[in-house]
Amino acid sequence: MAAASEAEVVAYFEKHGEHLRELVFTAVGAYTGVAVDQDAVQAGDLPGVLIAPA
Repeated sequence: MAAASEAEVVAYFEKHGEHLRELVFTAVGAYTGVAVDQDAVQAGDLPGVLIAPA
């Protein structure tokens, strides 16, 4: 991935900012196979998960 200047990052955010949350949830879900309800996240209504060290 090529480095982006601050101006490029700001321009990208201004153009795509309202869709970034959806894009991130989609990408994380595709990568991990975990589906998380975006509305539940926004409402703070998520179950707790304890991840023990290996």
